[in-house]
Amino acid sequence: MVLPPDQRKQVERLLGEFCENRVPPQHRAKLRYGYLIRGSSVTLSEFRPSLTRPGVWTECAVAKFSFDPATSQWSVFWQRANGKWQFSDWRRPAKRFGTVLAEVLRDSYGAFFG
Repeated sequence: MVLPPDQRKQVERLLGEFCENRVPPQHRAKLRYGYLIRGSSVTLSEFRPSLTRPGVWTECAVAKFSFDPATSQWSVFWQRANGKWQFSDWRRPAKRFGTVLAEVLRDSYGAFFG
């Protein structure tokens, strides 16, 4: 299922602002953020230069957002050490993408940014 256009527009605006403003320009050679929209899911990732392969960037997923078209709600997931995604049960699904993104940015439990 593809994200509805209004939801996609909101995701692109909010995550675009986050990715652009999270890292000061003088540090962007060592750290960047990006996101990928696939179907009704959005993955926010952190990118750093590889220590062993010059010119190659490594990707580490930070958070996964999932839109449920049946309820028009967003859920947020964190990634376990084994690579599996775990529902963030402390943050109930929300109608607005900005609400679940704010939870990731607040990172009250250190599940997203450590």
